[in-house]
Amino acid sequence: MKKTILLFAALPTIGLLAAFSLRNPVSEKKAPRTDDPFQTFLAQFKPTTLPYTISPKQLQERMTNAMNTQDIKSLKRSKGSSRLNDPEGFLPFNRMEMMSRVPTFHEPEAQMATADHHLVIYTVSRGFSRPYKSYVAVVFDKQGTALATHTIAETSYDYLSAVSVDHNLQAAVQTYRINWKDTDEDNTDRERAIAGLTPETAKVLDLTQPDENDMDRKLRPAKKHELPAGASIGSVERH
Repeated sequence: MKKTILLFAALPTIGLLAAFSLRNPVSEKKAPRTDDPFQTFLAQFKPTTLPYTISPKQLQERMTNAMNTQDIKSLKRSKGSSRLNDPEGFLPFNRMEMMSRVPTFHEPEAQMATADHHLVIYTVSRGFSRPYKSYVAVVFDKQGTALATHTIAETSYDYLSAVSVDHNLQAAVQTYRINWKDTDEDNTDRERAIAGLTPETAKVLDLTQPDENDMDRKLRPAKKHELPAGASIGSVERH
């Protein structure tokens, strides 16, 4: 009799265990997560699709907005908040940037993908001269190895270069001379205004092919043992 009573008392517990096992079958275990450093790097860039265009109008508006910004402290905060992080060294090493005495800032712009490649675009600015930037495109294979790097757009005091990238990663670059409105001599860059743009030169770049500077960059970060004896990154060789 006691065994019968114990059996009936245990039935609710057995039913709960059975229901839990049905809802959570052992065979549905998730595979362990593996972090991919290259995907972490790509996640900093805004995904977009090809064709991709940085138009003269966009660049002109960005220059105007930067020149009209009065709060230098907010500029510094915004620049720091979008700093491009590359601890694994996916971006090609640029010795000229390392040798510059002015701080260089990299900011993520956009990323695109094709069947065989990943393309990222980031901006390079020196100091806090926000109106003037270079837009650099780096093409990677699917494993994250850098294949080629090109400067595809730029804003400077005298010129700006706009670009359009097609599905085959061919970049059409158009350079314009900047025509400034006449201002008083005492006016600063923030008070200047662009009157118009005059087309100058045009070229087409195959972004999948290295340019002449890629051999110097070595398409990878510099290692300490690769530097000349007694030299350090940022030093200038004296003759």
